[in-house]
Amino acid sequence: MISSSPSDGPSVCPACGGESVVSDFDFVEGVCTACGFVIRQEGVEEALSQLRESQAMSADNPRDSEEWTDVFKVRNSTEQRVATALEILEQIGNQFDLSSDVRLQVASLYGQVARDRLNDGRHTEDVVGALVCIATRQAGEPLPISLVAHRMNRDSRDIGRLTKRLKRELNLENADCLPESYIEPLCKSLECTPTTVERARELVQSARSEGLVAGRNPVGVASAAIYAVESGERTQREIAEAAGVSRETIRVRLQEFRQGGVIDV
Repeated sequence: MISSSPSDGPSVCPACGGESVVSDFDFVEGVCTACGFVIRQEGVEEALSQLRESQAMSADNPRDSEEWTDVFKVRNSTEQRVATALEILEQIGNQFDLSSDVRLQVASLYGQVARDRLNDGRHTEDVVGALVCIATRQAGEPLPISLVAHRMNRDSRDIGRLTKRLKRELNLENADCLPESYIEPLCKSLECTPTTVERARELVQSARSEGLVAGRNPVGVASAAIYAVESGERTQREIAEAAGVSRETIRVRLQEFRQGGVIDV
């Protein structure tokens, strides 16, 4: 994982005192993922002075509340895109309850993307969505592309294609995620019980022992396992839409489970 505070960059945000500072940018000293403060070698004291004055005024007049971004505007389009990306990351991170490590990894990856100008001509939402998919895979907690796209109101095909391209462009190793890794986030999206999560994992492990997992789409295997365990509580359509696979994929995996003796006929 990329460090959030390299030795040659700031480790503490001068605005909020937080330690979640990403320094993987060429055009600024760092960006705080906690409050969004853009740290520059020049102008920090001026910005902090303006921020303190604004906070003092807000204390005297609660109706006139301002954030630091209202006081200290970003200077150019590049900084604006970074600020926007971090805002999107905060929103999607809260929706999926992403860990601080995963959020920092996404922010660091976006720093590489911005530095190499790989975000040129691409929607910021799609870039952040793709990086979320990549970072959660690296952390062993993969989120299905279609689920991320749905929460962000974006096209899953666009985010899927961009995920593959960014992995190649950033020279990231492919992380082969096991079907079990997808079960918990899918079950959380479908509001399944912890019992379903455990039983689905056990079913996948049984399928693996019968040679029914290798070479298959791990999301499809996980989806079929959840459907089999739910015993009609949820339709194939519901699970397929949540997982971003076709109902045919689920049906094929279920047939293989039956033929392999993993589930009853």
